[in-house]
Formats: sequence, C-alpha cells, structure tokens
Amino acid sequence: MSISFPTSSVSVGSSFTSQGNQVAKAVIQTKQETQSVWAKIRDIFRRKKDEAGTHGEFCSISPNIAAYHTWSDQPLFAWEGSVNIIQVRSSRYGKALWSYQINNNQTSVMYNADGKGQPLQRGKEYYYWVEYNTTDNNGQLITDNETIPFQVMGAEADQIIQAELPAEQFRDQHASYFADRDLFLDVVRVISVFGDLDNWKTNTDELYQEFCE
Repeated sequence: MSISFPTSSVSVGSSFTSQGNQVAKAVIQTKQETQSVWAKIRDIFRRKKDEAGTHGEFCSISPNIAAYHTWSDQPLFAWEGSVNIIQVRSSRYGKALWSYQINNNQTSVMYNADGKGQPLQRGKEYYYWVEYNTTDNNGQLITDNETIPFQVMGAEADQIIQAELPAEQFRDQHASYFADRDLFLDVVRVISVFGDLDNWKTNTDELYQEFCE
C-alpha cells in the first residue's frame, strides 16, 4: 500500500524555510550595519584624540578642545579621572548656570541631570568648568581645574537636523548620522545614553579608555 502526503505540507515546509532564510539574512544585515556604525564611531574617536593631544590624570572626553559644537541642548559630559565638581557657565569666569557635585567613580553626567540648572540656549557659547584631583611634582594630592568652551548649535541647524534625524529607537542610525557630520559630542551622548546593551557598553568603555591613553 502506498502512502501519499498532502502537497500542502511541502509548501508549508518551504514557507518556513523561506522565512528562516529571510530572518537569517536580516540578522546578518543588522550585524553588518552595526559593525559599519562602530567603524565610523571609532574613526571619529581616533581623529578627535589626535586633534585634542595628550592628557594628564584628568581627561575630558566630552566636551574637549577638538570638539566645540553640540546639537543637543542637554549635552553629556564624560571624562576619565577623579572629578569633584562640574559647572556650566555663560562666560569663562561668570556665574554657574548649573553646578553638580560628582559621586565617587562617576565618569559621566547629562547636563541638568538634577533639574537645578538653567536651560541652554541655541546658538550660545558656554564654558564647561571642572575641578578634579591630581598629584603635584612631589606626589601630593591636589585639586586643579580646567575650562573648555562649547557651543549649542543654532535654531536653523537644529531644524535641519530634527527633520533629517532617524526615528528615536534607531540608536545606531543616530550615532552614524552624527559621526558623518563630525558632531563628536552628540556621538558620545548617543553611545553613552544607549549603553544599556552589553555590546554597546563594552565598546563605549573601550573607546573612552583609548581616547584618554
């Protein structure tokens, strides 16, 4: 006695195989796109490191002397070293618009994270002031400070970027977009804010360390 199988089972099996192939291709494409984004990010980190020059015991990653403009009006401040307090001022020696006491081992904070600062205005220049711990020539622990200017992009540039920027959930596309436009401070903000995934956090930590070597 011969046994026949319904032809529909073959088509269903083929359908599952086709869907599986599509999923596999999508996964491969996503990995390739992510690798491409990280190549861009690493490139801009290398360039800004070369432009910024050498660092001491304190290393400001964002902002730094090689990266002046930020699109975000709530920039991220990131560093390596032992920092006590940071401030943002409207002039180099002016009154602080925002002052923030740093916790032990903290290496980044978003502007106005505690809600006690004044909003930053588009098109304005600001001064990032940092007090940090270091050692003198005799090996004694002392405090020193550094001031780095940065500028929030103007309203016209903001409108262009808002119109062009990919949807919020596409973190890799945001990083790629800012890297293509040499907006280093915004690249740092994206990869740090979205550092909830292990691979992003690992890559970000490595970039920070390499930048400050």
